[in-house]
Amino acid sequence: MAADTPSDLMSLLQPAGLNPLTLAGRRLLPIVQGGMGVGISAHRLAGSVAALGAVGTISSVDLRRLHPDLMERTHDLAAGAAATLAAKLAINEANLEALSREIHAARKLSGGRGLLAINVDKPDEIGPAWDRALAAARPTVLDVRCDPNVPPIPPHATFEQAKNAAKAMLHGDEDRWGVIKEGVKTKVQEFLPHSSE
Repeated sequence: MAADTPSDLMSLLQPAGLNPLTLAGRRLLPIVQGGMGVGISAHRLAGSVAALGAVGTISSVDLRRLHPDLMERTHDLAAGAAATLAAKLAINEANLEALSREIHAARKLSGGRGLLAINVDKPDEIGPAWDRALAAARPTVLDVRCDPNVPPIPPHATFEQAKNAAKAMLHGDEDRWGVIKEGVKTKVQEFLPHSSE
């Protein structure tokens, strides 16, 4: 039996002993295509996976390389350790523009099916990725790489919320002491005066 549509694929789940994934009120195939680095997880792959009713992921790593006009704009700028602050900012701006283009193209390709995710590897890409996800007319997943010893507690969390997160960590995470240490350190830093450096 050929499975050519999302409903065909969904019908294969129960006989295989699988259940659909439900995210943001959507029934999805239990498949999450992971972000795979420079130029692989872009709009064609992510949009095609989402079009089949699963979660397709766009990797935010150096997407400007897929757009000749953005590469032309940044071709003479040094990257990496040799880059000046201005060069880094120009390259980051080109990558953010490329990310916006890739999200738009993936949404168009998905035809409103499935879900799109944005894979974020760099701290300076988190804010713009949040902005794009929140501005979307439909649910979007953010896949963010972070330090495993930093607890997922937002900066505006109350003491009670932080305490409850620590209690939960104590009951099941083998790395709990490192996470709690980093969480306390982060919370204390919020209350210390910051230098102007």
